[in-house]
Amino acid sequence: MALFTLNDDSYILGNIREVDTRKVTILVNSDKDLRKARVGQLVTVQLSGATECWLIGMIDKVIKAVVAQPLTQEVQEDDADEIDAFEDSVINTVKITLMGGTRWDAIEQKYKFSRSLDHVPEIDSTCYVLKDAHLEEFMRVISECGDGEHSLELGSYKLNENARAYVDGNKLFQRHAALLGSTGSGKSWTVASILERSSKLPSSNLVVFDLHGEYKELSYAKQMRIPGPDEVDTDDDSLLFLPYWLLNSEEIQSLFVDRSEFSAHNQVVVVQDAITEQKKSFLLANELTCPHD
Repeated sequence: MALFTLNDDSYILGNIREVDTRKVTILVNSDKDLRKARVGQLVTVQLSGATECWLIGMIDKVIKAVVAQPLTQEVQEDDADEIDAFEDSVINTVKITLMGGTRWDAIEQKYKFSRSLDHVPEIDSTCYVLKDAHLEEFMRVISECGDGEHSLELGSYKLNENARAYVDGNKLFQRHAALLGSTGSGKSWTVASILERSSKLPSSNLVVFDLHGEYKELSYAKQMRIPGPDEVDTDDDSLLFLPYWLLNSEEIQSLFVDRSEFSAHNQVVVVQDAITEQKKSFLLANELTCPHD
């Protein structure tokens, strides 16, 4: 069963005229077809000879340009009195970025989406816009790929609110991410929603540094705080003691070395030697191999 049946001309955007890895340029034949293109809209290109593999891209730019082209020899002879040997013509182009491909998985008997690109489209291949039922079908494929034991549901796709959006919870928290927005746009609510859903994952183990106390009312979270210098020997379950191995070398040095002093370099050497000796002592005490011996 084919994923897309794009026999209707209303889905045709144009033909590929330039390919640069993931960057593709589409030549659009008419203004009517150009009006189908919107920045951020998804498009698809079927690989030549592969009936079950579709490349998926997103529109980056929609361009309507007027260019001057030289007149043909016949036209120049007819208009010999005319000084200008050029005429203006309109060229419609759409630039897209390929995001991956959707391929039939014979083992699992379903379509799966992958961000990797094994092939690039050929010149003159037809590009189609994804809309209506075809867009819903592609969103369903993405949702099924992300819907699993460790899947974190974020909400629904803006392109199609009927399709739920999932990410791998284990991978999400292993990367740097930023949530940006103006005051009152809902950043705190979004974070609280992600935390609540993440707490239900089977591998959930989250530590949130809440500097402004925005999430202290979360009933499912254990409230803890980092102790001050006078609480080092305090036995309190609400205190969170952070081990020094969480710090990198520069962070440890900042605790002991005053960079403004003339002897700062010597102090850094002393700190590094002390850490090295402590590591050796630990390895020997636990009968482990010392890396420098």
